[in-house]
Amino acid sequence: MAGVFVAFAYCLVRAVDQELIEFPHTHQVLVEGEATGWTNIAPEVVLQMKQEGVIITTNGVDVANPLVVKKLQNSRVMGTLVYPNALAGLILLLLPTMLVLASTQKLRPAIRRITLALVVSLSGLAFFWSGSKFGWLIAMGIGGLYLFRQSLPGKWKIAALIGITLIGLGAFAIRFHHYFAAGATSASARLDYWRAAVEITARNPVFGTGPGTFQHSYASIKSPAAEMTRLTHNDYLEQFCDSGIPGGIFYTAWIVLAFVVLARRLRKSNDPLLFALFAGVLAWFVQGFGEFSLYVPALAWTAGGWPACVALIVLTLLIASALFGRERQVDFLFPLDVGNHRIAFQQALKPLVPPLRFLGPLPRAEAADEPLAGCVDGPTEKGRLLDRQRA
Repeated sequence: MAGVFVAFAYCLVRAVDQELIEFPHTHQVLVEGEATGWTNIAPEVVLQMKQEGVIITTNGVDVANPLVVKKLQNSRVMGTLVYPNALAGLILLLLPTMLVLASTQKLRPAIRRITLALVVSLSGLAFFWSGSKFGWLIAMGIGGLYLFRQSLPGKWKIAALIGITLIGLGAFAIRFHHYFAAGATSASARLDYWRAAVEITARNPVFGTGPGTFQHSYASIKSPAAEMTRLTHNDYLEQFCDSGIPGGIFYTAWIVLAFVVLARRLRKSNDPLLFALFAGVLAWFVQGFGEFSLYVPALAWTAGGWPACVALIVLTLLIASALFGRERQVDFLFPLDVGNHRIAFQQALKPLVPPLRFLGPLPRAEAADEPLAGCVDGPTEKGRLLDRQRA
């Protein structure tokens, strides 16, 4: 996890650098280069820029690619990723956990304040400059979810939620008013992508068209005014197109059932770290309704590793409790107390005991004669016999 957070921090710094230094400087170089006939740039650099499509030839004249210039003018940062909305997805995924870890009481107060200030400022600036509209709305939803977990009177929660909604939507309208004034072109394009995805699925209902083949099918049925795309900008519709209706149903059902089970367990837990992990992964999967985050490896592997981190934490606590008698409530994933299941885990880990003897003797199970949590009949005769043998 430490490596992920270091990479995340570097991505944020890179995004801020793009807004403040890189993009303005590159835009100035292109404008001045075109005005001077590219004499202010080394010939080998000009050749490389032509190969990369930054400089194109029009009517025998080398000019800066208008699409590149427009992109630099819009100044939507992406950090180390390939797409501004992908950066927004990464922030939604990792920021909750970063905030919890940065606010831990194990850090000295001064270090904690500096760390929190850096995390909030870098993430906030990068998220704002990414220009992600959908990400903005998702962030508002996650904020509302966090608010409802607080121990506040119901009226206060509702009032705060209304206030956050009004402020968030107002800022949203101001931030993106140029986008809506231009006709919200990306939203219109997504509607055409999704229409085509439904049509392609209807034509290939069982097996789909194969992984990553949406662009080939879309090319023949896209609207004349629509921009060409490789993916549907919807991870769930993409599964239906690529794998057919069975594959799409299985993928969607897996996501929905996993979050239903985790949400029910989360209501019984007050652990802020576990909630942060849950909120980050939830935000990322919600973003999949309007993006292709599943097809960005840096995001997909990170999001997939977060549930694995939770499972690893729980498994480690169970093993530690079984071997060393350490107790911790882990009802986030399982409605049980580790201490009440220590005997069962000691027996399950019995083959591992000889190699682990150097760590110290196994503890005696406390309260062996008390009923286990969730059991009605109490300890069995075999359990009493095992306890007498240990004594």
